Amino acid sequence: VNKKKKKIYVKYVAYNFNVLKQIDRENALQYNYFEGETYFLMGNFKRAAFVYAAGINKYKKMKDRKKDPYLDKSFDSLFKSLEKLRKPPAKTLLFAYNSYLYFYPTGPKSALVYQKLINFYRSKGNESKMFATLRKYNKYYPKEIKKQRAVYKEILNKYIKMEDIPSLLKLKSIVQKNFLKFTTLELVKLDKIINQIHFKK
Repeated sequence: VNKKKKKIYVKYVAYNFNVLKQIDRENALQYNYFEGETYFLMGNFKRAAFVYAAGINKYKKMKDRKKDPYLDKSFDSLFKSLEKLRKPPAKTLLFAYNSYLYFYPTGPKSALVYQKLINFYRSKGNESKMFATLRKYNKYYPKEIKKQRAVYKEILNKYIKMEDIPSLLKLKSIVQKNFLKFTTLELVKLDKIINQIHFKK
């Protein structure tokens, strides 16, 4: 089958699924999933990811939604599609992480998704959302505190090198309320570093 015929076939299938979504709204997630699978099989991973995400988003907004087995399948295929892309769209990537954690704060992939979302926010320089995600990660996965403390310490070391006192004071306030189980000794050490930087200036 040549490319032109493939495109016609995909458009025809997508149209039929869109009709079904309008007729049978209760099972719209299932139709989005199969539409996405069609694009995935054709190698159009960007479009597939968009369709899976659209289905999940509509399901998320449903007021009286019932448990749907196609939710898990949609997330699995959404992540697979994004992994196939060299540069996945940031908006779709962010939606995938946040939506997965919305439905599964402690799901089978949640710990990894928290880590990826933290890295996403770090790469964008959005530390407020990064720390908000770190708090949730700590709340649901307290046993992974070593990984969580490592994230905090990387940010801390960055600001120590930069000699950025306001940012260091903010970081200190974050852990003062027993977050990440920082000891009094560690806080005293941080105070000492801040004072040294202050007097240096």
